[in-house]
Amino acid sequence: MPDVNHSSLTDPYLHEPKGVAAAAAGDVYIADGAGSGSWSQAFQYASINTIETNAQTVSTIGTNPKTLPFTNNGPDNVEVSDAANNRITLTDAGVYFITFRVTFFTSAPGDAGLYEFKVLDDGVATGLALARQMSGSSDTGTAAIAGLMTAGAGSHITVSVESDDAGNNDDIGIYSSNLVAFKVG
Repeated sequence: MPDVNHSSLTDPYLHEPKGVAAAAAGDVYIADGAGSGSWSQAFQYASINTIETNAQTVSTIGTNPKTLPFTNNGPDNVEVSDAANNRITLTDAGVYFITFRVTFFTSAPGDAGLYEFKVLDDGVATGLALARQMSGSSDTGTAAIAGLMTAGAGSHITVSVESDDAGNNDDIGIYSSNLVAFKVG
């Protein structure tokens, strides 16, 4: 029997899962439990954020949700950071670990009330939400959400903000915010 270097074996004779010769750097093999599987990126993530020296104002907040604006794309790999459209686009269906953090303030007594931030998947609430009561005058608060959600390929993840003001007259300033999606399954 001739000596054959393991590295010179072709795909049907490899000990590694089939298709390894075509796998991209950083791919991992995910078994499907039925004797097969597929290759995908080990780390799929995206982030968008706002970091402002002079706060960004979100005006006329009330009982009608408004999409929270973001100003910067953060790092991404496979998933797509899209601050210009205030969203992250998920390229693959799966389970995602989502985090959202915001530091914001109110500056007028009329802005007192309850503010609710919600993570949305294609405009539909995901159940990832937080509420923060604000006093209205020079009140600054930080809040965060973290949790798992299942999303389809092509999903757009956004954050909305609303308040308890039926007249839609509340305003907040955003010092910083960050939305991150990390694929975990």
